[in-house]
Amino acid sequence: VGKDPGGDSNGRVPEGESWERLRWQVRDRSEGAPASQVLGEIAAGGSAFRWGLAAALGRPLDPLEVSLSRIAVTGRFPGSSTKREKAKKRPKASDPNEPVDLATAAEQFLDAVTGPVASIHESAEAILWGASMPALIDGLEPRVWWDLLGALLELRNSTLQIAEASAPPRLMLGGELGLILAWRLADLPTCRRLAGPSVAAIDAWFAEESDAIGSAVRGAVDARLVLASVLRCRRLIENTTKRRFKKRQLEIATDLATWVAGMTLPGGRVAFSELAPGDLRDDVGPRGLLRQAVELDPETLRSATSAALGESHSGGRLAWQVSLPEPMLTCETGELAIMMPEWDVRRGRVHIDHRDDELQIELFGGKPRLLSGAWTVELKRDDEMQAPCGPWTQTCEYADDDVQYVELEQTWTGDLVLQRQVMQLRDDRAVLLADAVIAVSDDRDPSPIGYTARLPLDPSVVTSPDPETREIFLTDGKKSRGMVLPLAASEWRVGPTDATLEAEQDALVHRTHGSRRLYAPVWFDLQSRRFKRPRTWRQLTVADELKIVPRHEAVGFRVQLGSEQWMVYRSLGGPRCRTVLGKHLLVDFLCTRFDMGDGTHEDLITVDVPGADE
Repeated sequence: VGKDPGGDSNGRVPEGESWERLRWQVRDRSEGAPASQVLGEIAAGGSAFRWGLAAALGRPLDPLEVSLSRIAVTGRFPGSSTKREKAKKRPKASDPNEPVDLATAAEQFLDAVTGPVASIHESAEAILWGASMPALIDGLEPRVWWDLLGALLELRNSTLQIAEASAPPRLMLGGELGLILAWRLADLPTCRRLAGPSVAAIDAWFAEESDAIGSAVRGAVDARLVLASVLRCRRLIENTTKRRFKKRQLEIATDLATWVAGMTLPGGRVAFSELAPGDLRDDVGPRGLLRQAVELDPETLRSATSAALGESHSGGRLAWQVSLPEPMLTCETGELAIMMPEWDVRRGRVHIDHRDDELQIELFGGKPRLLSGAWTVELKRDDEMQAPCGPWTQTCEYADDDVQYVELEQTWTGDLVLQRQVMQLRDDRAVLLADAVIAVSDDRDPSPIGYTARLPLDPSVVTSPDPETREIFLTDGKKSRGMVLPLAASEWRVGPTDATLEAEQDALVHRTHGSRRLYAPVWFDLQSRRFKRPRTWRQLTVADELKIVPRHEAVGFRVQLGSEQWMVYRSLGGPRCRTVLGKHLLVDFLCTRFDMGDGTHEDLITVDVPGADE
């Protein structure tokens, strides 16, 4: 190392008596200000440094990560334990807390630190090493220890210079790591001077507000890791400096905690993750991340977290009895949407992640997950395969007591636009997943369009198609959890149809075709009491000035399940006043609840035609 962070004015590393004096000073300071004094009860067992790590990595923690988290709070290098600790039974080789060769691991970490800007996962690893530095000074060679400190400081500095202002590494490295080094290694002037700039870095990250939250929740699985850093930063600021979190910073932290609660499933599982609850116990336990985050706003977060974990249920009353956040969370920056009829996970939910070309979706029928994975589409125009040529753009969102709705758009080759709708009827426990394909270049071009979509089934789901009609039941191996209706297809399996829905091993495959424009809606009924009732669906006649409208201009559908009935209308052409099921419309999209007794419509959602008011 050319210049060592804690060396003298000439950059020389302390040796001999100087090194021993520094080791004594670091150990003395560590024992005088233990982690429990600064972090409080969350320091016990080192779990605070493991919060969110397994969820972000998508795997159980390895022995190195567990070992670093433990010595970060004990302040002792393995092997320098007390006699009482040495007398304890040695862990088995398969134990995740087995002894680790930290010297070799430190060398490997140094070799791995190559880029100027660390990822979120690398930032979390750097925090583990930084918090362990007082203990590592007893077990690492002086040159390795100094190299490690130099690498951490360089990583922090380069992140502050290059990373975007809202990026989580600016909070984790520029803020938290700097505060940790300033607290733990205050005997080194270079580290002691980090306190002020680190608080400033934290303030700057919070100043990004919605962009900071968007970067934290992007991809869903890293959000816990960022929230963990926020909670630790709060304690570090309040217990090692003369500052306190500002009111606005607490509000932003509460918003992030709300997102984390919204992406939490029974047992502490995480949206878009396959990890079992046992791998996430550091997040869920009494000193876990979720319990500690509740303290940011106990009035709302305690009930929301409890309902999301499945520890309490609403019975239709929870939203009225307690204060809860809004049950629909959307973030354009994070390209994520969480749609919950209620916070109670027993009511089901929909998760949407549209940061990649292939949108990821999770759909729950109560607690069981029915859909999980990429909702993919194949489009052909004039028998030529097309491909997406742009990102998903959120064009519309809406939520009220009746409905939650998100609309996205993506451009494709062949002058096609794919418009995707996700609508959840909250009380009715029904979900509409629909795609509209629009040819934008030449409205008169009759080139045929072929559409094939794959709705990804969760591995636990078993499909049971109706033998006579096109409904497909989704079961969890014990009972039916969902019924799927392909609205654009003929109800009966015999006879001609323009659309089909078939169950394959890992997906529901929906196929249809058209010219100029087409609409492919799939209706999911998640209310089990309706599964055995008489049911039907029909494509409706749409009229315009006493003429029947072709399907490439507008379509309407009726869904009837027992005595309950709904109507869906979608305009595919320009703004025109059309008639369907006795209702005159000048809208882009409409869903109503239809009363068969008096023939009236209860509008659930109306999306206006773009440009209709111009």
